[in-house]
Amino acid sequence: MVFKKVRRRQPNGFTPVPIDQDSNNHGDDGDANNPDKIEQLLLRIEELELENSWLSKKLNGENGVLKQKKIVSPGSCLTADEVERFGLHYVFFDDKRQGRAGATLNKDRFRSNYGVGPGAVAALILMLTERGHTINLVYMMMTLCHLNHYLSEHAMSGPWGIGEKCFREKVKEYTKMIQSLKPDLIKFEGWGSDEIHLISVDGCNFRTQEFRLDPHSKWYDHKSHSSGVSYEFALAIRRNKLVWMRGPFPAGAQHDITTFRGGRKEDGIDNWDKDALYHHMPPGTKAVGDSGYSGHPEKVTTSSKVHSEDFSQFITRAKNRQENFHSRLKRFDVLTKRFRHGISTEDKLEQHKMCTEAVCVLVQLDMDNGHPLWEV
Repeated sequence: MVFKKVRRRQPNGFTPVPIDQDSNNHGDDGDANNPDKIEQLLLRIEELELENSWLSKKLNGENGVLKQKKIVSPGSCLTADEVERFGLHYVFFDDKRQGRAGATLNKDRFRSNYGVGPGAVAALILMLTERGHTINLVYMMMTLCHLNHYLSEHAMSGPWGIGEKCFREKVKEYTKMIQSLKPDLIKFEGWGSDEIHLISVDGCNFRTQEFRLDPHSKWYDHKSHSSGVSYEFALAIRRNKLVWMRGPFPAGAQHDITTFRGGRKEDGIDNWDKDALYHHMPPGTKAVGDSGYSGHPEKVTTSSKVHSEDFSQFITRAKNRQENFHSRLKRFDVLTKRFRHGISTEDKLEQHKMCTEAVCVLVQLDMDNGHPLWEV
């Protein structure tokens, strides 16, 4: 039998065994005439091609992504450039691809995968290591990727090279770690003596799966026409700071103004919840809110036809800035997609609060590190 020569791309590191075409003897056992042997040889070629492929080297090589487990010890830190390089490596943008791309494209790629810029992540790691935490950069970036994309643990375990159980445990551990920075970053303080309108305030709703152990119409979110929870957020008008957040509350249980003052008007101020934002406003100061906060002009200023043009523009810019902050929160799919974690009602609310506060920490750090809101 005569074999026709076929030009075939040879995989790296694979050397074919030469065959004497002038001889009719192609082996004592007739391998050249055995279809099974030929099939095995072709399969082996495909295996060698896979072993020498770019993806295999990227994942499993000595300098592969899964080998670059950077550990950041207490008292140490990483620069924003280092965070960007490692973060892009973990989502398969190697040094060669990073080098070909411009700085803007690399930052856009980083933000698309992790939700915030590398400067915010570097500041996050610095704050945690200063508090004695040891940070595994793979687990940290994996947690940010999870908060940003909110894929299932099965979908995430493959690209990140980690089992589902370990993924679940590490994401929860690192999300709690990020959440722990909330008291240091979100504080209702820092007002100037000449400030009257201190904050803008508004509620924001997030979708969840149904609370099957507590079925009630109070969970109904009229904006998404599904089950959900709400939070109250307040931004400092003169600074890039989130200074207040409170929740979660059932999305349909009460109006924004009821949350703000801590109770219904007919209940009387003495019976209102003293932890509500209304009771934290210094005397003589006000918030800016939408029409849902009408009824308390001594505490909240809303749009009105009696205002001057300049003051109306001030009110509009403050409200739009507040909505822009909400849109930054909702860039994280953990707050945009239907929240699915938690067993009991209390567990679901606790885990949603953990994720929401962690996202608020990330967005605040992002505002502090090169991605501020506009000035009012």
